[in-house]
Amino acid sequence: MVIAESDEPGGPVTILGVGESPSEGLRKGVVVNLEKTISSIQAATVMAERMAGQRIESVVVSLGGTHLWSQNSTGVVAVAHPDHEIGEDDVHRVVEASRAISVASDRQVVHVIPRAYTVDGQDGVRDAVGMTGHRLEVETNIITGAQTAIQNVIKCVHGAGFDVEDVVCVGLAGGEGVLTSQEMELGVCLVEIGAGTTNVVVFNDGSARHLAVLPVGGNHVTSDIAIGLRTTLDEAENLKLNYGHALPDVIDHAEKVEVRQVGGDRIQALPRRFLAE
Repeated sequence: MVIAESDEPGGPVTILGVGESPSEGLRKGVVVNLEKTISSIQAATVMAERMAGQRIESVVVSLGGTHLWSQNSTGVVAVAHPDHEIGEDDVHRVVEASRAISVASDRQVVHVIPRAYTVDGQDGVRDAVGMTGHRLEVETNIITGAQTAIQNVIKCVHGAGFDVEDVVCVGLAGGEGVLTSQEMELGVCLVEIGAGTTNVVVFNDGSARHLAVLPVGGNHVTSDIAIGLRTTLDEAENLKLNYGHALPDVIDHAEKVEVRQVGGDRIQALPRRFLAE
């Protein structure tokens, strides 16, 4: 839970309060227990409100899970104004036209992201408002999600006592938070590793081109460590956070870590390289 404020839309954001709580009730970004999820949301909110010194009534919800899919679409409309100057209404109509895709009855559109416009055959237009033309086209990236998964998340937020202003895919939110406009322009792949899933978002020409959510996360690493070293999940998580390393070759051969074996108080010293490998 993050409480933030901004003086103007799209401007710099000031963080006022942060709260965190174990995400009990969620598995791979999907609600599996309503009561536990509501309790986790409330616990994180209390912490954030104490830090910020103010109460919140509505929130923007971040969505995760492998049910989120990305696909490309296009839309075409005729410019409506008599002088053929493209207005905000024309842009809105062409973006809405791109939503006319085949979506299964159990899925819903979460985001429609305009990538580029084409005005009378001139492609690569970023902002078509004010230009003159007869035919306006748009390329969009449409992100959809499972209705039940989205509605269950929203139901938990309502159960915690908050209104939902909007929903946003966690991968897109992460990109807006950590990437610069130049990185998005040149092209970058954002990989965000969570506990149960990994979000992969490809940015290019200033916008998101593709989004995928993989059913693999940090919990799988923790589980492998617990099995390989014959220890508990809590001990494995502690070893991962404090002694894990992505490059085993840079670890001194003599460096050891103490591992508490499962089912007893026996402690065994193992090479840290073994943990990293």
